[in-house]
Amino acid sequence: MDDASSKPVSFLHPHPKVRIIRSRLHCFPFSVAETRQGLIRARILGGNAGRGDNLAFIDAHVRVAPHWLRTPGTLLCANSRRLVNFINFALDARKFSPMESWHGLGSSATISISLEQSWGGGSPSEDTSPITLGMFATSRTWWSQGEMDPGLLVWGGENVEISLRTWLCGGDIVVARDSYVAHAFRQRFPYKLDKEQVVRNYARVAAVWMDAPYRRKFYKASGIRMKKGQLPFDIGNITGAFTGLPLG
Repeated sequence: MDDASSKPVSFLHPHPKVRIIRSRLHCFPFSVAETRQGLIRARILGGNAGRGDNLAFIDAHVRVAPHWLRTPGTLLCANSRRLVNFINFALDARKFSPMESWHGLGSSATISISLEQSWGGGSPSEDTSPITLGMFATSRTWWSQGEMDPGLLVWGGENVEISLRTWLCGGDIVVARDSYVAHAFRQRFPYKLDKEQVVRNYARVAAVWMDAPYRRKFYKASGIRMKKGQLPFDIGNITGAFTGLPLG
C-alpha cells in the first residue's frame, strides 16, 4: 500500500503475486482534498483490495520471520470471526535487523478508560489479548463485515475500534505464539499528527461502542468538557459505522 509516498513505492524485481495499491488513485466521498489518506483509510483501501481468504496488516518498516503466516492461517481457519496478533520485537532501524530477545514487546495489549493503549494485559493462561495494537491478521470474511471505521481520521484509535467491534460482535483476539514480526519505531511521524484529532477519533470510537456510563468515564479521563451536553468537536455521523455488522 503506497499512501502518496514522497518517493513512490516501486519494485526492483516485480513479482506476479504482489501488487502496489496507490491511494492517490482512490478517494473517499468524505475525504479532504489531499492525496495522502493517512494510515486508517490507506488500510481500508488495502484491505478491500485483498484477494485472499485472509488478510495481514503490518507496517512498512518491519521484518518478518520465516513462515510467519502459517499459524495465523490455522487460527483463522478455526474461527473466521477473529483477529490474530503477532509476537512483536523491536527492529534496529539502522541495520534493519531484529534486536536481542529482551527487546521483545510482546503480543498482548490493553486499553485504559481513556482508550489509550499499552503493552501487556493478556491472559497468562490463554492465548488471548484484549486488543490488537495495529499489526494483525484476520479473515477477509470478518474484514468485509465492518472493515475499519472510515469516519476515523488519519491515525489513532483504529486498532481500538476494530478490537471492540470484534469482541462485542462475537469474535475474539488471539495470539500466534510462533509468528514473529520485528518493528522499527520511527523517530518522528512522516506527516504532521494532530493530537486533538486523535482524541476526536477516540471520542468517535466511544460513541459507537461504549454505553453512556462508560462514555462519561471516557470523557472525564480524556479531559473532554462537554458543552451543553454536546462534544466540543464534530465526530461525524456514526450511523454508517454499523453498516454490515452482525449485531443481531
